[in-house]
Amino acid sequence: MSIAPCKEIDFCFIDGTHSYQGVKRDFEMHSPFVRKGGLIAFHDIDCSKHLDIKRYWQELESSHNCLEIVKDTDEVIKGIGVLHMS
Repeated sequence: MSIAPCKEIDFCFIDGTHSYQGVKRDFEMHSPFVRKGGLIAFHDIDCSKHLDIKRYWQELESSHNCLEIVKDTDEVIKGIGVLHMS
């Protein structure tokens, strides 16, 4: 993967592997490029099929300003989590 040659970005959307280590690695790799006040969104935060994402999201919620967007459906894979970089 290559990253655009810029110092800061406003928004990052993470929808990579569905493992704990994978989502953690994506966050740790990309979050330094998101400016203060910027946003990082995660896909599938409320997913009964991929509990590792939910677990990592819950860890982030305990230390960051976060918002969950989850439509109450019968779908197994759902949810967007938005983290505010303060």
